[in-house]
Amino acid sequence: MSDAKTLCIVVTGGTSPGVNDLISSTITYAYEKGWKVIGFHDGYAQLIKCSLEELQKQKVDLDLQVAQLISNTGGSYLRTSCLGFAITDQQVKEISEKIRALHINYFLALSGNENVAMCHRIAEQFKNDDIQVLVVAKTIDNDVPLPDFTSTFGFATARTFGAHLVGNLLAETRSVPHYFIIETMGKRSGHLASQMAAGTSTCLSIIPEDFGMKTISLKQIESYVFLALIKRYIRGFTTGIVIVSEALINSLDYESLLDLYKGNIKKNARGELSLDEGELGRHISDSMRDLCPRYKLDLRFCPKKIGYELRGAKPVVNDSMIANQLGCGVVEGFSELQNDAIVLWDNGRFLYRPVGELTNEKGNIPTRYVDAQSEQYRIIKKHQCYVTKADLQDAELIKKISEILQITPVQFHQRYDDVINSVIV
Repeated sequence: MSDAKTLCIVVTGGTSPGVNDLISSTITYAYEKGWKVIGFHDGYAQLIKCSLEELQKQKVDLDLQVAQLISNTGGSYLRTSCLGFAITDQQVKEISEKIRALHINYFLALSGNENVAMCHRIAEQFKNDDIQVLVVAKTIDNDVPLPDFTSTFGFATARTFGAHLVGNLLAETRSVPHYFIIETMGKRSGHLASQMAAGTSTCLSIIPEDFGMKTISLKQIESYVFLALIKRYIRGFTTGIVIVSEALINSLDYESLLDLYKGNIKKNARGELSLDEGELGRHISDSMRDLCPRYKLDLRFCPKKIGYELRGAKPVVNDSMIANQLGCGVVEGFSELQNDAIVLWDNGRFLYRPVGELTNEKGNIPTRYVDAQSEQYRIIKKHQCYVTKADLQDAELIKKISEILQITPVQFHQRYDDVINSVIV
């Protein structure tokens, strides 16, 4: 294979179930073409930091034995990195020069939302070369704007495993009566939180799309949760699951952020809010612990965060199947001279959509949000218990809630109508 064409793979962004299946599938189909397959750890980091001599030593040979070893396993055989969207134009140029010098013919990136656009930047460096660049979107957040209802691979596993964990926690709440306030991953959208709720007997889920992606306060979220708990209490329920998406943090006003981060708003190296350190679920849990005794509600709360354990999960059949198909699509795409495109599997066929078509004026991939006005989402919320806009017209219910809050119905409407009306569904 000394004269064989070379396909190089890097993995950027967070891990996602199915990554190893896609790498395995790509290796297998590439070898059928007589190609050589290599990869680099840590996303683009080594291509930036290492000399050509060092890269020759650092490269990972990906052969059929590796393909067999990693098939249908969790995690990523190639270590990943979130460096992609902090890379300068000069570094992009250096990466492309090293790709040329390494005699790489085909460059494949497995990327999350922020890193997809990076492939477009690299491909633009090869306009006068025969080097092709393709990208496959992988994220448990499901926030890449793929066609129709196509999910990013990894999402099905995260949703399934997440729902299983929620089911276990639900059994725990019934055995030792209390509420779990579960915070789920999902940097910008509520897909994971809403779908985990849909697959379980979750009493309430809250995502930023519930508020139309508008700026909100912690007080709004706390009131929304508290009123839902009171409504359940009136119905005789004192245990359950509340799921909140960490993406809500990005919608909070400045005063709420100061409150959440205890006066020291934490940001990561990219200047984005550090959602991990926000601890939204814990804050809501602490708030409920404080509120309930004031109104003689004997309810207990425990915060729980679910995220990283979903990323490294062994893929379910659907994700494995999609990843294997996409691996084939990658090799076929390169063979058909596809370039600067995202590889998609849509309704039983491969699509190669130009990355440039997905980017906005800033060169970023816009987030795909949950459609809070869709019939699907309306049904999800229908199975949950919270104070709705229609409830505001239920004088008997408002009277019972007001009695617990030790206020009059008029005061209730003055205090909480805006909170209830701020929610879309």
